[in-house]
Amino acid sequence: MARILTGLAVILAALGALILALPEPDRPSVTRSGAGLAITNVTVFDGARFLDDQTILITGGRIGAVGPGLDIPAGAELINGAGLTALPGLIDAHTHTWGDGLEAALRFGVTAQLDMFSSPMMLPQAQRNRADLSVHDQADLFSSGMLATVEGGHGTQFGVPVETLSGPDQAADWVAARKAEGSDYIKLVYIPGSPNLPSLDLATATAVIEAAHAEGLMAVAHIATLDAAREMVDAGIDGLVHIFADEPADAAFITAAREAEVFVIPTLAVIASVAATGEGEALADDPRVRGRLSASALRGLEGGFGMPPSPRFQYPLAEANVRALHEGGVVILAGSDAPNPGTAYGASLHHELQLLTRAGLSPVETLFAATAGAADAFNLTERGRMEPGARADLVLIEGDPRRDIAATLSIAHVIRNVLVIESAGEGQASPPPAGAALETADISDFAAPTNGYAWVDTTDAMAGGNSEAVSTVTDGVLRTEIAVRTRFPFPWAGPGYFPASQAGSALNLSDAPVLVLRLRAAPGTYRVMLFNPGLTGAPPTVSTELDESWRTVRLDMTNVDGFDPAEFAGLAVVGGPAPGEAWIEIDQARFEAAP
Repeated sequence: MARILTGLAVILAALGALILALPEPDRPSVTRSGAGLAITNVTVFDGARFLDDQTILITGGRIGAVGPGLDIPAGAELINGAGLTALPGLIDAHTHTWGDGLEAALRFGVTAQLDMFSSPMMLPQAQRNRADLSVHDQADLFSSGMLATVEGGHGTQFGVPVETLSGPDQAADWVAARKAEGSDYIKLVYIPGSPNLPSLDLATATAVIEAAHAEGLMAVAHIATLDAAREMVDAGIDGLVHIFADEPADAAFITAAREAEVFVIPTLAVIASVAATGEGEALADDPRVRGRLSASALRGLEGGFGMPPSPRFQYPLAEANVRALHEGGVVILAGSDAPNPGTAYGASLHHELQLLTRAGLSPVETLFAATAGAADAFNLTERGRMEPGARADLVLIEGDPRRDIAATLSIAHVIRNVLVIESAGEGQASPPPAGAALETADISDFAAPTNGYAWVDTTDAMAGGNSEAVSTVTDGVLRTEIAVRTRFPFPWAGPGYFPASQAGSALNLSDAPVLVLRLRAAPGTYRVMLFNPGLTGAPPTVSTELDESWRTVRLDMTNVDGFDPAEFAGLAVVGGPAPGEAWIEIDQARFEAAP
């Protein structure tokens, strides 16, 4: 018996390694600015107003001065800003950050993301990066870390281990634990009456808000109805992180929200996706977007939730409620809720700006919502404004967003911590090439590479987890002993079929898109994960029930949302996210033509 290629799996099974190994859009080039940077003849949006014919001086990672006709220091790099508009680095006030989300966002001039639920393990590094002006290749991350929910409630359905609450007496300890992990604010889920998921009760939600305030933290609430929004405002919430779209906002609610200084992050982009308005597909057709997104991100943007119409998600009502709240004096912030279906990091914040403008905000108000407004609401010092001492995070765009807010997508340069990051360029992105031709349809030789790929052990260990997998091959059968543990938010362990070196290319399975696996395992639920180049977020996954009897699983990969068989980059058969020890056996694996 021989253990196979475990070390190779450590390199290749990680999503990050897969992204690096295979084709992706051109990465922006970075130019050092020497003694400083001067941008001349530029229109400036300073976070609150537009100023024409300005000069911006940048040095040491910060803005030194903004004004007309400033003296330019000797040796400074020059950018002629004639015809350009300079915006403070954009702030996406609602994301869920995974994979290369921070790098992808930066390509669109988003220099800070306010995450509303992700792994607490990300928080210490996020704090270090925010303090480090030498970090140039990704946006800064602020995050709630874990969210407050109940057992089986929203947030638990994604397979992430969540410390849930069952009563108000647990709130103080729960919030203190989040603060110790590094959460910048607290997010709770309050969706009473949901037909699908249980919710925190009002007493527990209120206790979480009070505990957050006692710890010096803001609290924001995921809501879906006007009634829930009303109760959260009465309970002392600081912000609502979606707009309700079940009933029109009434005058009493608008007055209460304004007087309580509650802000609202509508996330119209994701509500449009849930309501299947086609907005994401239209955005994906914009050449300024296509040139900056990976193939998998484009597929996600073009996709949707696939949900039937719901009285809770009436898009025209969502837009009308934003208009009513704004006209009533409630602060509106811009957030995309990327990377949900129908959205993409960075691109969907620009889409949100367009939707907020359509909902009645002026271009100045809309840009405020994605810059100084977000910085003010979340107490982000040194961000969101073009003023001396602010971080040197800004976006130079072609055109004038006062006339057309869609001009924000015409990105000329992104400047991050005094470094100039040239844009990826505009125009239709070249479609990624299809993968190499399949040489061998039968991939059942588990001890040797086929098609330039090899069967390897894959676990969450390379992403910070501590699950384990050990494979052996006996009489042509691959057996993998697995131990799934919950240190990583999305734990997994099992055998995978990945390129045998970083030089390996994707495979074109267009003519053989049916994956056939003969499997058996310790009784339970297992997942087949499929990978494309440039993957962002979790891979497309199909679950299957297995037991100790052999079973042939046939999976037509053309029917798996978010996956393109023409660019096959790997597969894995894994246990998890439920913890425990188990085993998986495979004695046949092949690709077949569709019937």
